[in-house]
Amino acid sequence: MNDIINNKIKARKELHNIRGGLSEEYRSTSDSLLFDKTVNSDAYNSSDIILAYYPVKSEPCIIPIIERALEDGKCVAMPVSDTEDFTLTFRYISSLSDLHKGAYSIPEPLPNALEYKGEGNALCIVPALAFDRRGVRIGYGKGFYDRFLESFGGVTLGLCYSKLLVEALPSENTDASVDMIITEKEEIIINVK
Repeated sequence: MNDIINNKIKARKELHNIRGGLSEEYRSTSDSLLFDKTVNSDAYNSSDIILAYYPVKSEPCIIPIIERALEDGKCVAMPVSDTEDFTLTFRYISSLSDLHKGAYSIPEPLPNALEYKGEGNALCIVPALAFDRRGVRIGYGKGFYDRFLESFGGVTLGLCYSKLLVEALPSENTDASVDMIITEKEEIIINVK
């Protein structure tokens, strides 16, 4: 195993411990601030399509952002995971009730829902365990989002608790970074599109 992979494994363990130790009060307050900052951001307001994910493992709760996007008349698509080739296909939903238990027991759209194919002005909210100030993310190690983001042409946004925003994370050439990060304390623009 090379040094970068070892460093990622070590970082994941440390970051899991940090996130697991966050109080319910901190997460709830931060989630509310993340909601406000996101729905008031230029990236959100200039998009007509939101690619979102269903939060798990004490990730920031973006359910209110999904609900707001639907209320605002935006199209919302969520990922369907292919566990054989570790790829994602985003499919549209009209409500959170359109979701069913999918891969890894994470709610996802039905496989026959209309597929997002790169159309429109899209904002992809990208999940991660943590981000660094360069936009590098560390996920859960399977590379689903790295593969999807290789060909995604819209704006990418990482929502992150400030306690999980670090100066630098170990990364490889195949690791996709995000264009901007929003924490409960700040908004960081990395790449203007």
